[in-house]
Amino acid sequence: MALMKRLDPRLRIIFGVTIVSILGMSPITPAFPRMIKFFHIAPSAIGLVIAFFALPGIVMTPLYGVLADRVGRKGALLFALVVYGLGGTACGLVSDFKVFLAMRFVQGMGASGLGALATTLIGDLYSGHKRTDFMGYNASILSVGTALFPAAGGLLSQFSWRYPFFLNLFAFVAVYWVLKEFNFPSLQKEKCPFKDYLKNAFHGISDRKAIWLFAGGSAIYFLIMGSYVTYIPVLMSHRFKSQPWEIGVVLAAGSIGAGIAAAITGKLARMWGHTFLIRISFAGFLGTFALIPLMKSTWALLLPAILFGSANGIAFPLIQSVIVALAPFKYRGAFVSFNGMILRYSQVISPVVFAGVYSAFGIDFVFYGAALLSIFFGIASVFSPDFDSVGLSDVVTD
Repeated sequence: MALMKRLDPRLRIIFGVTIVSILGMSPITPAFPRMIKFFHIAPSAIGLVIAFFALPGIVMTPLYGVLADRVGRKGALLFALVVYGLGGTACGLVSDFKVFLAMRFVQGMGASGLGALATTLIGDLYSGHKRTDFMGYNASILSVGTALFPAAGGLLSQFSWRYPFFLNLFAFVAVYWVLKEFNFPSLQKEKCPFKDYLKNAFHGISDRKAIWLFAGGSAIYFLIMGSYVTYIPVLMSHRFKSQPWEIGVVLAAGSIGAGIAAAITGKLARMWGHTFLIRISFAGFLGTFALIPLMKSTWALLLPAILFGSANGIAFPLIQSVIVALAPFKYRGAFVSFNGMILRYSQVISPVVFAGVYSAFGIDFVFYGAALLSIFFGIASVFSPDFDSVGLSDVVTD
């Protein structure tokens, strides 16, 4: 608590926005089994709840980046929060699955900007080692929230699957604090034509290091959203007859592992380097997905959950830190949002891919398939460029 009081008030608000961004996913996953029963859908169809949330990000995320660069961070962030809060709350009020998916789409329109804008703002405010540290702290805050909200969502869904969606009302609390407290970095007057802005932004995005980082982050997200987040609740419910609160606890354990790992990512990067840590994280994902089908009880799943969280907590802050370091200030929104768009593609496609695996081969092969992909991605990462000169630089080339 004392540390939070010493932090820049703007950073506290960024952390708050990050926590709000979790509300659209983490609290609702323990409710998946009850949603399947309520809406009378097949277990493989539950992936649509994730896909429709992610789908608008394919278009909206880069638009948020352009808006943030050309008009300002504040307007883009406020719009995203309002749309997110309205759509998420509406999800808890409907009884038709098609209408529900439509509201998830609306919520996803708002969610498309939240994570990218929070990352962009950290990049605006900090550089060098501090940037890596605060990217790690932001990821740790996200993970702590992700640890708490599944448990809260599991408890709430004991009463009704609808209740976790009402947590999205906290988005309007964030709107109040952004309006009241946040002094945003001022944008220099953009004198170049919009066409030139796009050309210059694309030139930076097509850098070899940037392309690999986009691909690496997308690969991790593909594994997370397609296999782990979607089918851990299904496996626990069907195989072990786990209650929603038990599902929430296991998911929370993974988030705690991610939070601890992310909090020390800056220190680890100083010791081992960004490149090595990003590569080794794929070994953690391999271990996670290979172990899950072998577990014999609900609580045995705590081991792969913590391993999964640790790998995720290390990899994502480092990838974000290097992406932000590559991006000049006036194109940073475009850089970070393009990465967000790629992640949304993975979030949309991966549940569909793994739903096909589930339908054809069963739930064990969902996780064995993810393990095979982890091996492939890990081997590919060996040939990645060296990111340490970028990620650890104390110079910001704005």
